[in-house]
Amino acid sequence: MPSNCAVEPKTSEPTASHLNSTVSRAARATAVIVTYQSRTSVEPALVAAREAHRLGMLDCIVLDNASTDATADFIAAEHPWATLIRSDRNHGFGCGCNIAFQHVRTPYLLLLNPDAVLNARGLRTLLQFMQQHPKAGIAAPATLDEHGGRQCAGTLASPSALLRCLLGKHQHAYPKKRTIQPGEAPFQTTWVCGAIMLIRSELFRKLGGFDERFFLYFEETDLCRRAEAIGAEIWAVGSAVATHSGSASAKQTGDALYTSCIAAHYLRSRRRYLTKHYGLARGLTSEVLLRTIEKAHHWRKTLRQQ
Repeated sequence: MPSNCAVEPKTSEPTASHLNSTVSRAARATAVIVTYQSRTSVEPALVAAREAHRLGMLDCIVLDNASTDATADFIAAEHPWATLIRSDRNHGFGCGCNIAFQHVRTPYLLLLNPDAVLNARGLRTLLQFMQQHPKAGIAAPATLDEHGGRQCAGTLASPSALLRCLLGKHQHAYPKKRTIQPGEAPFQTTWVCGAIMLIRSELFRKLGGFDERFFLYFEETDLCRRAEAIGAEIWAVGSAVATHSGSASAKQTGDALYTSCIAAHYLRSRRRYLTKHYGLARGLTSEVLLRTIEKAHHWRKTLRQQ
């Protein structure tokens, strides 16, 4: 355990008198929530997780990345049932998940953003699916945002896909892109969002967790690529439904999603992803081209506003 993290063990809390008969102890999960400036957004996620915990399906570990808004104090006071890990610095998302995973003892790992909510019914559905499909390594629910929008699956980034999106050819960028509709039949895909992702602990361990060189963005894209490369299946399970407000930490700090330090993280991670999976020459060439087009778009927009 890194010396710059302090763990506050969860306080024991009585569980339900009996577990749901369709979910065995072998199907239990541990939710890992990495927080940063999440005091005003994390409560719904923890309330939903606490119900799943009460029913015997879920443990919960929260790693706080040195928030200055009393996120950790709030969790310790209001949710002592969860294990809290306090860090004295911001590790980023992937590294934070890896640190928390050291304490996971369940067969499944639930990656959960602090502004994402998966209720007990949705978790049960995902666990049942994974039990019934042993080749499935990763599963994600249908996820709605605060405006009713649906999360897509199958948008596995590549140089050509990123370029086509910048040129406005979205329909040709991701041929396997598909919206996960609530209630629809499960389907296999190439990528699901890391905001709410159930993954077998054995697979996460085999992959070595997240590549910690990705501080923020592209870490789950890299994980999905590596999972598929070793034969693990990735599934979207529409019968499980969740919500995700999206970018709550960025909004809390006053940063727009693609400006300030958020943009720096995104661009740095995109370059690392492209060079890692497509080679140094192609990756850097693609990144230069992408940034040139992005700058052209920016200046065109700026001139139109004058």
